[in-house]
Amino acid sequence: MFLTIYFSGIRYLYYMLRLIISVILIYGLIRLVFNFIIPLFKATQQMRSQVKEFQDRMNGNTQYQNPYQSANNTGSSTQTQKKSKPHSSGDYIEFEEIKTTDS
Repeated sequence: MFLTIYFSGIRYLYYMLRLIISVILIYGLIRLVFNFIIPLFKATQQMRSQVKEFQDRMNGNTQYQNPYQSANNTGSSTQTQKKSKPHSSGDYIEFEEIKTTDS
């Protein structure tokens, strides 16, 4: 009788230990998935999209081209003319900074 109680107690401990180890392993896998694998997947997707966008820009895709950049390329000769002559309109006012001394 004592042996049957002893073996049933060992069997109970075995199943409890197995359950505890299983719970710890499942918890570890869940933490691994949510703290490492999912952020790694998101970062990889973001990097791929940024690399694709960069390659499209380098290939001269007009979808990503800056509208100011295309305006600068076409109007470069007019900009040099504008820079060479000063503003003759009345809305440009020259000023000097007046320094005050605190005594």
